[in-house]
Amino acid sequence: MLAALQDLHLHSLNVSHAYLNGGMDCEVYMVQPEGFVEGDPKAKVCLLQEAIYGSKQGGNCYNKKMRSVLESLDFRQTYSDASIYIYSKDNVTIILPVFVNDITLALKSEPAIQSFIAELSQHFKIHDLGSTTQLLGIKIDRDHPKHSISLSQRQYCLDILDRFGMADCKPISTPMEPGLRLSPT
Repeated sequence: MLAALQDLHLHSLNVSHAYLNGGMDCEVYMVQPEGFVEGDPKAKVCLLQEAIYGSKQGGNCYNKKMRSVLESLDFRQTYSDASIYIYSKDNVTIILPVFVNDITLALKSEPAIQSFIAELSQHFKIHDLGSTTQLLGIKIDRDHPKHSISLSQRQYCLDILDRFGMADCKPISTPMEPGLRLSPT
């Protein structure tokens, strides 16, 4: 709503292989992965040097790294929602929600978008997805002159119909008058 009212630009980024960026802050051992055998696979285990997908520590380690990087870039984490960061300096304000590896930028200044992406790219491999048209499965349509944003989950609804074999269903009229009030008798 804030982006619509203040006519902020919305821009999407994706951090490639997010969990692999985290490092490890504790000792974690795992059984040898399939296809890798050294010695007796039942007797020897592997010590993880880096966080990986599927480990309980992976998400936490990545989150700590992301927070550290954003704070080094003068972003501050909000108290009300730990996944939202705000940068405010030199007449530039950036609102930055982070959902695992998906980042959305909300700001007035388009040149600041490229500047921030360049800074973040020094720490993570970033895929610039451009102007935000879809976010977490929700389609976003902007009308800048009217300061409005429309959200749609049409594709999600079509996918559900398809999953349950009802993609070709057709509407039918009900066999009674609309608005008819029935009595218990």
